[in-house]
Amino acid sequence: MKTAMLICFIGQIAFGQNFTFSSSKKVDISIKKVSELDLSQSKTKPIQKQKIALIIGNENYASTLNVPYSLNDAKAFEQYCTRLIGVAGNNLIYLKNATSIEIQRAVKQVNELQKLSKDSTEVILYYSGHGLASYTGKLQLLPVDVSPIDLIGSIDLFNICNQFNLTRTKQISVFIDACFSGESRTQNIIASRGITVVPKYTTLPENCVVISASSLNQKAYPYSIKKHGAFTYFLLKELKLKQGRATIKSLHQSIEKNLSNWSVKNGQIQKSKLMSQRGAGRWRI
Repeated sequence: MKTAMLICFIGQIAFGQNFTFSSSKKVDISIKKVSELDLSQSKTKPIQKQKIALIIGNENYASTLNVPYSLNDAKAFEQYCTRLIGVAGNNLIYLKNATSIEIQRAVKQVNELQKLSKDSTEVILYYSGHGLASYTGKLQLLPVDVSPIDLIGSIDLFNICNQFNLTRTKQISVFIDACFSGESRTQNIIASRGITVVPKYTTLPENCVVISASSLNQKAYPYSIKKHGAFTYFLLKELKLKQGRATIKSLHQSIEKNLSNWSVKNGQIQKSKLMSQRGAGRWRI
């Protein structure tokens, strides 16, 4: 830390007499570096009542490895939702280290908010934590109280998307910073299962688009210097650059390019995946 010593201070009073004050007090003149993801200088987007968000950060697991930075990921995305995307506080559900029952209740709460809305709703789901393919290949989100061995109580990702698809649901946007290959951000979490299951991408509702951190059997890596998952870091960076006004398609293209380049430079392979029945060119976040 840079400091300056206040050695002499000369003050002059009305009589023209000089006085010298001495002090050894240290004064902090350091310049704190502002994070490139900081939103303090960003304009807050007006509230859009039709938008509802469910944000889940699962970092600390009871029966498997933890997921570094997942809580940072979710907290940052929550702030971006309220500042850049226009989600009202009472339309936002934020879960930290969520259990299976907590996630199920939150999904039902989203449905209740959808039913209360007078307008067609736009639902945003963000998840950072462990993901895994079931024995039949279905993409499962792993609550913190669920074992990766038997997956009892795991949450079917595509089932959630279908639950959000009510009569007046205009758009469902899903962002998943997890992989489904059995790899965590640090090491394999299902070695004891004895088999490898290839994830399967089944049918989504036509009004739903999913952007996941990695493809098929790839790993979702942490960006340790930034204290985020790499996918989330590039997602937030692009949202800030576009001030929340990006199309889903352009958002994915930028994430895919930056994430792929970053992973190759670090001797890894990670390529985000977009899943949609209709394409995502006309949809905006």
